Amino acid sequence: MEPLSISGFLKGSYTMGTGESQPTDRNAPKNPYAVYLEVVFDGNYGLNNSGIARHNLKTGAQIPVNVVMELDRKIDDGRPYKGALQFSAYSANAVASPQEGGPAACTTANDVDAEWNFLSGSTNCGAALTL
Repeated sequence: MEPLSISGFLKGSYTMGTGESQPTDRNAPKNPYAVYLEVVFDGNYGLNNSGIARHNLKTGAQIPVNVVMELDRKIDDGRPYKGALQFSAYSANAVASPQEGGPAACTTANDVDAEWNFLSGSTNCGAALTL
């Protein structure tokens, strides 16, 4: 996170120490809904956390589905399992992980052609942006 804060992309200064793996106020910024962001190299995003392992920025949880959906439309393709911005179940310090594929979930189904589930009104969604 330190290069992102030094470059001005993130406010504050964050340094993850050797051996640290859990986000804290000292080593990770939070999204506007008070949940930690994560920059990581993994494939834990997309349909059933089966993305291709790459560097990605996870937004954290507790984001309303309409906000994530609009973010996806503005910077990508508007689809939760296609493109550079995809659904993420990363929860960090949130009470529960974002859910996919159901009437109250962030996505309409568990398949590659699903859409963001705007009608669910979920307030616990998240995404990962591959870098």
